Amino acid sequence: MKENRQNNKRIAIFGAFETEVSPTVKSIALYLKDQNMWVEILVYSTTNIGRNIQLNGIPIIELKPQAWRNLLNAIRSMPQNIVGKIVRHIYARIDKAIFNPIATRIALNRLRKRLNNYELIIAGEWYGLNDLYALGYPLSRVIYLSLEAEDQMSCSSIEKHYINELLSKCAFLIIQSEERRNGLTKYLGRDFNFEYLPVSLIPVQNKPRSIKKEEKINLIYSGYIHEYSYLKEFIAASLSSINNLVIQGQATGCEKYLSEIISSTKSHHNISIINNYMDDSQHAAFLSQFDVGLALYKKMSDSSNWQGLLFSSGKIAAYLWSGLAVMTNIDHPLTKQAPFIYLPEFTPENISGALKKFDEQKDIYRSAALETARKYYNADLYLNKIKSRIDSILC
Repeated sequence: MKENRQNNKRIAIFGAFETEVSPTVKSIALYLKDQNMWVEILVYSTTNIGRNIQLNGIPIIELKPQAWRNLLNAIRSMPQNIVGKIVRHIYARIDKAIFNPIATRIALNRLRKRLNNYELIIAGEWYGLNDLYALGYPLSRVIYLSLEAEDQMSCSSIEKHYINELLSKCAFLIIQSEERRNGLTKYLGRDFNFEYLPVSLIPVQNKPRSIKKEEKINLIYSGYIHEYSYLKEFIAASLSSINNLVIQGQATGCEKYLSEIISSTKSHHNISIINNYMDDSQHAAFLSQFDVGLALYKKMSDSSNWQGLLFSSGKIAAYLWSGLAVMTNIDHPLTKQAPFIYLPEFTPENISGALKKFDEQKDIYRSAALETARKYYNADLYLNKIKSRIDSILC
């Protein structure tokens, strides 16, 4: 930590919502720290996962008062009964009118006091950029990091010309894919100076498990347990085809969906659910125990945030670096060949046929996974160029 602070290039990554859990943010932070820069991550309020994240000594600083977050978590964890629902409903109204505005004002004041510490700030999403501008931080020293294309912008009442004005003042913008760039450009009515950074990982040295043809195929879904994951549909169609499926991840805000999955699988011993947090090294070692990772996506809106998901999925990057084949419904030329197992429809026949094909070519899929990870999901390849642009801003 001391070595990190000796360098005079001081950078913060700031975002209003769940910034610290983003694989892209973590990759950027770790890369810049490896380049001997002083890096901090600033968030209004950490998530339950975020409080457990360890990033090689990189501080994750929570700006909202801890008491506000503790009260919020206590209310959210109340039983899903009538009393719990009533309390949550009452609290939501009080929080919106009183608690959250006070906590946000405190957070903004804390952020204002810290701004002079940084020579450059990477602003995660629109709300992060807007707050920095409101506090008077020079946008010429801000890099705008788009994580969900136009989704957050379209949820606000801010005029597009105002968004364009602020973005045009930024040093440059970072986005995951060409599809998301096109979507954001269409939404705003103009293009900007972008650098691409697919959701990718700093290269990891991870030893995948050895697998033999006669062994059972182990499947894993690792990620947010949400309706968009198609988990219920996949499970319903695959019960007769799969030997072992593990579902690992968080379901904050989607507890009902998780309970429905638990209820539908409680009599099936080949399906298990793990709902605990793992840090990145533990997670990589955990994934290496499996053969196939599920990356199925239900389109939740017409925004570009739900297009080009092949290069915007943290789970795909994690699977590939751990040597797993990836079963996906993403329609892309790459997904029609190993290490991807393309699954356009969830039927027992499609799933069993896809797994049979994988079983016959396990070694090919394994080597293709690692090769694809190095070629397309190596964060260093993209961050080297971004780092050069950062140096030109700081010189």
